[in-house]
Amino acid sequence: GRDGKLTVKTHDKSSDTSNSVGYELSDYTGDDFAVAFKTDNLKVLPDDYDVEIKFGAFAKFTSKTRKLKYFIALETK
Repeated sequence: GRDGKLTVKTHDKSSDTSNSVGYELSDYTGDDFAVAFKTDNLKVLPDDYDVEIKFGAFAKFTSKTRKLKYFIALETK
């Protein structure tokens, strides 16, 4: 969440010059924040999910169409 927008972005955090792809999800009125996941940790079934972030710990992905939840660790750096 930054500058009034909630965006998801794919990129290589270790390289400032890496290619990146971003997708704007919605407007956002809260405090600025950023969280990161290792793509190795994102093994989920294709679906629509509600995502809750517990900063410094994990994200909970809850399926909108099935009885399915994932708890995925956030990167610490």
